[in-house]
Amino acid sequence: MGPLEYQAERWRRIKAHQECDDQLMEIKKFLKGDLDSFSRGQIRRLSKQAELYALDVRDVLYRLSRATKDRP
Repeated sequence: MGPLEYQAERWRRIKAHQECDDQLMEIKKFLKGDLDSFSRGQIRRLSKQAELYALDVRDVLYRLSRATKDRP
């Protein structure tokens, strides 16, 4: 397995793991702006948790080292 195949497999596994985790899926939905399925309390909780994450173009969550206003 070459480096490109290894990297692609790594991203596939990370994404698959995140899709199985209910809490991470809620954060992803929140970051995408899909707020219809959440109550007001859930939105408040998710807004605090989502400050620690950024969503990239591959639809993979990154944990930020600290909360920032300008997410990548």
